Amino acid sequence: MGQSQLIDDIRRSYSILGVPSTASPEEIRQRYLRLVQQWHPDQWGSDPVDQWRAMEKTNAIHEAYAQIKDAPLLAS
Repeated sequence: MGQSQLIDDIRRSYSILGVPSTASPEEIRQRYLRLVQQWHPDQWGSDPVDQWRAMEKTNAIHEAYAQIKDAPLLAS
């Protein structure tokens, strides 16, 4: 993976979490925790389609957070 691809992935991760690239680690963490709670599959009833969508969204949130939690902050 090239450096430009890595930068694109990190920027996409900020977008998934809905935080600016200038967000502090604590702001990122708080947003991550709110999103994980909001999109947890148990919050979406018994419809398998809704639960699957919520699980996909939760996985994307986990991956985004893992990508940027220790990454240096990037300027937009």
